[in-house]
Amino acid sequence: VRLAALHVPRGTPPSTFVAPGDFTVTLSGYLKLPLKGEHTFHIHTTGPLQFTVNGQPAFDHAADKPVNGATPAIALVKGY
Repeated sequence: VRLAALHVPRGTPPSTFVAPGDFTVTLSGYLKLPLKGEHTFHIHTTGPLQFTVNGQPAFDHAADKPVNGATPAIALVKGY
């Protein structure tokens, strides 16, 4: 998937198998880069978010309010 995205309106369940309310989601994936370099990830969220790259924290938003921001530049190597 080119964009990792999830939208669950407040007061609705994230799935028909659970009740409405707070929940946690983990999305994971791989990047395939043609060259090594510094990369920035853009974040748009309306709730808390922890974003990690290679197991290292890259962006942490704990507030329950909208944010539209970017990670600091992250050095990544060629390949996966």
